Amino acid sequence: MSVHLLLLTEKHKIGHGRDAHDASMPTIPFQANNITVGPSLTMLLQFPVAALERQISFEVFNAAGSVTTSNFVIIRQLHDSGSWLPYLAGTDFETATSKYIASTPGPHQLPGGQSAWVDVDCGAAVMIQLWASVASGTAVVSVYGGSKR
Repeated sequence: MSVHLLLLTEKHKIGHGRDAHDASMPTIPFQANNITVGPSLTMLLQFPVAALERQISFEVFNAAGSVTTSNFVIIRQLHDSGSWLPYLAGTDFETATSKYIASTPGPHQLPGGQSAWVDVDCGAAVMIQLWASVASGTAVVSVYGGSKR
């Protein structure tokens, strides 16, 4: 598994359409590349969110030739010594709520060669994990995302 964290400073331009406050806030990106996912849930990445804003945004990419994902799960830890607790999974991604909004198709039913995006309010979590699975066969899944400090 390959997971990368990188701090982008103010000198890195975030993009057009953002206000001055957003542009001055460092973005903390995260990614996991080419994780092979099978019928059992497979962790794609674990990411610390304690010092970040509550909101994270990420893209899930299912490589061409992969089977469609059948589940996508976000679990979170609310304290360094706490248990991992289920937060969002499966069909939760079909209807936007105050906790999240996702593209259609969502990460839980993502065909090979396609991407989905998700914006999630992580609440007071200190750490999150992203997991995926397929009904049968395998998929090669990557995640690219970030949050503000």
